[in-house]
This record gives sequence, structure tokens and C-alpha cells, in this order.
Amino acid sequence: MHRTDDGRIDHEHSKAQLERMAFFSDAVFAIAMTLLVVEVKLPHIARFDDVSLANALLAIIPSYVGFLVSFLVLARFWVSHHVVLGELRPTNTRLLWANLMLLLAVAFIPFPTAVVAEYAQLRVGVGFYAVWLVLLGLLNQRIIRIGISDPARRRQRRGSPPLPARQLDSDPDRRTGLRGRHGVPARSLGRARHRQPDHLLYPAAKGLSARSCTAIA
Repeated sequence: MHRTDDGRIDHEHSKAQLERMAFFSDAVFAIAMTLLVVEVKLPHIARFDDVSLANALLAIIPSYVGFLVSFLVLARFWVSHHVVLGELRPTNTRLLWANLMLLLAVAFIPFPTAVVAEYAQLRVGVGFYAVWLVLLGLLNQRIIRIGISDPARRRQRRGSPPLPARQLDSDPDRRTGLRGRHGVPARSLGRARHRQPDHLLYPAAKGLSARSCTAIA
């Protein structure tokens, strides 16, 4: 996380770093999704006729299914990754390494796809593919947790930059979220109300007391 001389976060530098990570991640996702089709092998036929070719194309249906399932799975993870990065502002080493671990699993996905397409009838092949998908989900969940663990990494939806940590810690009302109307701290309102005379705080009660005394007299 890059900071300026006065201790504030350099948002332009953080934005550039986050964009670099997003571009690199998009490239890995795109390459992995493209390499999936490489595992759909061209069928070999013994006789050069339509029937032999049709039978050979039908024989590699598991490869078609494996390609389609893996492509949709990677597409779903890419959408989630895109949304998470859109909510982040600065980056750090922890986030970079978590992202690299996810990309490692993404880049390897063509191999489990080839295994499950070739050995779809065996439990080991299907289990190997399922375990790798679970690993992908866990690594993606780790990035989400890192993104939501530090409020300073979230984009300010109202367009205001986050306060420095020192200023945030020095304001107990902002830290606890106790704010009154018009943005005035609730404690300040309480102290001001405590200092005001009773006839200013309760004018209606004073008027009622005066009328009651008049009626009694």
C-alpha cells in the first residue's frame, strides 16, 4: 500500500496497482478458458466415410461436456473475481499472493478437465475434478475475505476518500458511529443540551406550568 509524505493513501498509485493485477488476472483466465478446447481431441477414423466420422464424434461427447462445464465454471469464477476487484481500492502483498494462488488453480483446470473427460466412468477421475473445483472455490473465498476484512480497501460509494487512520482513531464519535442530526456528534449534542436552561429545552412545559398556576390562582 503506497502512501504520500503526509501518511495518506496514494489512491492513484493504488488504482494503477489494482488495474495491473486485474489485467494480469483477466489474461490468465482467458488463456485457461481457451486451453480447454485443446483437450477436445480431433477424432481418428479407420474408414473415410460419414458413418465412421459420426461415430467418432459421438465417442468424444465426454470431452464436449468437460469443456462446457469447465468453461462455465471458470466464467462464474471470473465474474466473481471481477466483482471483488471492483470493490477494492488498494492492494498489498497478502492480496497479491492470494490472487496468484487462485490464478494457479485456474491455469491448472484444463488438466482435471481432460482427466474427467477421459475417465468419466471412474470415481477417481470425477473425484479429482470435483476436489479441484472445491479448491478453486476456497481460494476465491479467501480473496473475498481479504477484501472485506479491511474497510480501507473498499471503494467509497459516496465518492469521498477514506479518512487516515490517525484521524479516524482520534474521533470517538466517528469510530463508534454515534452521530446526531446534520452530522453533529451525538456527544456534542448531549453536552450542549445539558448546558441549556430548562426553559429553552422545554418551552411547552414552561407554558403549561404558567397556565396551570394561573388557573389555580
